[in-house]
Amino acid sequence: MKIVLVQPPNVQRSGDWKKMKVSRPPINLALLASYLRQFGHELFIYDLDWFEGSIDEVGALILAKNPDVVGFTCLTPRIEITLLIAAKIKQLNPGVKIVLGGAHVNAVKEQSLYTADIDYAIYGEAEEALVELLKAIKAGGDLGKIRNLIYREGEKVIINPIRPFIQNIDGLPFPAWDLLNLPDYKDPANFNGIHMGVMTARGCPWNCIFCSSGVIWGRKVRFRSAENVADELQYIVEKLGITNVMFYDDTFTLNKTRFLKICEEITKRKLNLRYYCQLRVDTIDDEIADGLAKSGCMTAALGIESGDEEILKTLKKGIKKSQAHKAVAALKSAGVPMLASYIIGSPGDTHESINKTFEFAKELDTNQTKFMICTPFPGTELFNMAVAKGILSDRPTPAQCADLTYYQHVAANMSKVSDEELLRYQRDAYGLFKPRPAASPKK
Repeated sequence: MKIVLVQPPNVQRSGDWKKMKVSRPPINLALLASYLRQFGHELFIYDLDWFEGSIDEVGALILAKNPDVVGFTCLTPRIEITLLIAAKIKQLNPGVKIVLGGAHVNAVKEQSLYTADIDYAIYGEAEEALVELLKAIKAGGDLGKIRNLIYREGEKVIINPIRPFIQNIDGLPFPAWDLLNLPDYKDPANFNGIHMGVMTARGCPWNCIFCSSGVIWGRKVRFRSAENVADELQYIVEKLGITNVMFYDDTFTLNKTRFLKICEEITKRKLNLRYYCQLRVDTIDDEIADGLAKSGCMTAALGIESGDEEILKTLKKGIKKSQAHKAVAALKSAGVPMLASYIIGSPGDTHESINKTFEFAKELDTNQTKFMICTPFPGTELFNMAVAKGILSDRPTPAQCADLTYYQHVAANMSKVSDEELLRYQRDAYGLFKPRPAASPKK
């Protein structure tokens, strides 16, 4: 069968992100395409992240491949435009089957078949479920037996049971990077030239109230082996000619032994990487910092969130300010550049606690800082809190989903500071904390 996988346009771009035209490779689609090709399907990927044409043009572009099935990955703010594109595809060719997947489906399973234009939705991991669905579409199989599938029987929406997560993720093929236009993926703030994305684990064991990672991947983390990760990195360097990498893991240093082995493999294979990764401060010590420096980490992104201990408890971050101090000191000593991210407007946040956050950001003095306004996305505990307070609906419309953004916008204020003051705090923060260039990490 011919399958087109689509990343819908991002209609929320603003600020420096828009000015620099930052673009990330859609690793989820590349991984899924690679998996499906093993079963004889013909795959195409349209990454429309920066597409600025009309809905008519998008529909015509997708249908030019004459697909049997079109699959959309969808983040919550993009559901509205996804539905518009799906409607256009069905208008132009009613026979095409449309499947919805991604983070938003996991968060709103019961309403994921928004309109008749969406034939199916898949929650959880999509690889095995989509293979089975394609077989059923082609041969008229029993949809009721396909775990992770959401479909209709008449007017009734059926949500099949979830299947076990894939345990041996070393057995999954590397992403189908040949289906993407690699020169598009640039991030001038962090890389000189093209960068690629790599995911080395699935899952996150923590319970931060603002994060939906656990809804998608679960709390039990499944790791790829260090050797398997290094093989993919070697392929990216030697076959694609790219040495800039962004690790998509929630916490790259979660398993210390495996992390240090990955660093050892990077060094042993002389890959000469420059990479960006996300870390928790409570996973960083001197040995970890040294490994990051020697293996080419050029940005360690730290989720600090707040400079107020009570707000950290509210967010269920599971860290203390003292741990942030120690982690930052270790990374500075090793010469690893850092980006610290903070949230303002959290439940219970006051002028005093927000100013504590600013003061803490000054104390830590990282190379880059990011300040986001607290935003409750469906599937998170934070969203449930907003619903309980009557601020948001438990079944947000596509238009309301599009309103969920954290830059110069307040979607649902649960702090003790007004919307206008939160916006001013964010503007002031970006004026106060200017990015500071960093030298290459020590090796």
